[in-house]
Amino acid sequence: MLISECSGGGDHQRAKWIQTLVNGLPFDTCTLDARGMGESDGLSTYSNHYEETEDTKAVMDHLAKEYGLWTLCLIGHSKGAGSTLLLAEKYPHLFPPLVIFLNSLYFLNGRPERLADRTFSKWQLWNDVRTKGPQEQSKYRHKGKILPYIVVKQDLDIRETMDLDAAARRVPPHVRVLNITGEKDPIAPPEDVREWDTPFLATSSVAGRNTMAVLKGVAHTYREKAEQDALTKECRDWLLKWAPVVALERKKQGLPVGFLNGGGRGGASKVSRL
Repeated sequence: MLISECSGGGDHQRAKWIQTLVNGLPFDTCTLDARGMGESDGLSTYSNHYEETEDTKAVMDHLAKEYGLWTLCLIGHSKGAGSTLLLAEKYPHLFPPLVIFLNSLYFLNGRPERLADRTFSKWQLWNDVRTKGPQEQSKYRHKGKILPYIVVKQDLDIRETMDLDAAARRVPPHVRVLNITGEKDPIAPPEDVREWDTPFLATSSVAGRNTMAVLKGVAHTYREKAEQDALTKECRDWLLKWAPVVALERKKQGLPVGFLNGGGRGGASKVSRL
């Protein structure tokens, strides 16, 4: 299983919540830092979703070619969820049978009528960038340093061309999706995530196509232990429900099904330099 964590908040694969999630799943996992984040080389920007998509593909290809491993599930958080979904737009044949989107930012091209009254005022940020010039959105960690995450006009121009609704409709019909967000998440609130039932279900051919979970008392970044435990349980329960179904489906098609590790306790392999 590949866990792609590339968050606009600048988390990295050694973040406590990611390690809690990895250690709580009974599967072998591979975590990665998005380019320019954590220990990865390169530069992260507000709009480099397609670059992150290519990095995810590169890791999937590497695991398949070098180790003979196939990806059961992709997990993407925040910005990383959008980058993961764009994989379906460009490489639908590579999309894994299970996908988990955490606190996904689906409306990449701005939704002023929905964002105006929120604590996280993306629309105000966009307006400031267009009228005043580059703006700092947040901080992120890169190779031991805390750096400013700067948004420029070119980022907005690129994001305005991104259509995740179209990408969602290209998710292969056999794929099952779990959408998780927090009850107290002002960045990816439940009402936004719930809107994605329609595009995900549009091409469905399987039971359990799209499941949504709203975690009580949970915000966007899973800083508290109770939030981490709630997330881990939701992901674990869903994966244990659908992984055997996927295994049976793949076996009928003559495809490899060996995704559970030998001890059933979970494990993590780290790929951090892309």
